[in-house]
Amino acid sequence: MSRFDYTGLLNSATALITKFGGTYNFQRQKDVNYDPDTGKPISRTISYTRNAVRSEFTRAEQTSELVLQGDIKLLAQAAEYNVGDTVTVDCVIYRIMNISTIQGNDTKLALYLHLRQ
Repeated sequence: MSRFDYTGLLNSATALITKFGGTYNFQRQKDVNYDPDTGKPISRTISYTRNAVRSEFTRAEQTSELVLQGDIKLLAQAAEYNVGDTVTVDCVIYRIMNISTIQGNDTKLALYLHLRQ
């Protein structure tokens, strides 16, 4: 039994997001150590850039309790994102609240990122 090769779809999705979207700057806080004097973790900021297209929530999504006024949605290239990462969109910092993956078998093709200020 042969499985479908999603490499072509991944390449097409990445090319379209790159062509019609923009480059966004993301940041992630990562705990790298623990300070016993303060009792708090020592963290560092990891910055990364990814391509994405600003998207609109569907009516069903807008009427759900999960989407608040001012929330935005990005269709982002396949990569590793974490809930809690931040991204700058139009000079405003948003936090990733939810991630929905568009995928075929085990291949991530793109992701929808639900963002909130």
